[in-house]
Amino acid sequence: MRSSKAGSRHPTKFDPSTIPRYSVIRVPMSFGMRDKLMVIVAHNPEHGAAICMKATSQMDFYRNNPDTQPGVVLYPAGTVPFLPEDTVIQPDNMFAIEYGTIDNATRVLGALPEDFHGRLVQAVTASITLAEKRRRDILKCLCGPSSN
Repeated sequence: MRSSKAGSRHPTKFDPSTIPRYSVIRVPMSFGMRDKLMVIVAHNPEHGAAICMKATSQMDFYRNNPDTQPGVVLYPAGTVPFLPEDTVIQPDNMFAIEYGTIDNATRVLGALPEDFHGRLVQAVTASITLAEKRRRDILKCLCGPSSN
């Protein structure tokens, strides 16, 4: 009788810590809310979390408050294949998401364009909604300790 290895195979477990920086992920929300789009800006493996910025297609606030627009990164509809609507990435809406919330690879939509890092640093620098300490902390997260 032949032994089959097929029965002993285990699927590779999805590891959220391997999602590349500046990838957009879809995060499930509770209580019937729509899933939210987040951009991974860093990983914090000690706490089992990804540091993310919220992305939103809710543009009214930015359209009605043009002085806030330099403080976000805007992608017009269709310029990024997986962002079908006008979408802004909000540096002032940054927080940790536990890896357990990012449950499988199908939630990774893709990576933002190569120029995103530079555009994000410009947005953080230009933001009128960030307190100076928060701005320095975000720049440190994005660029390293010498960015103060």
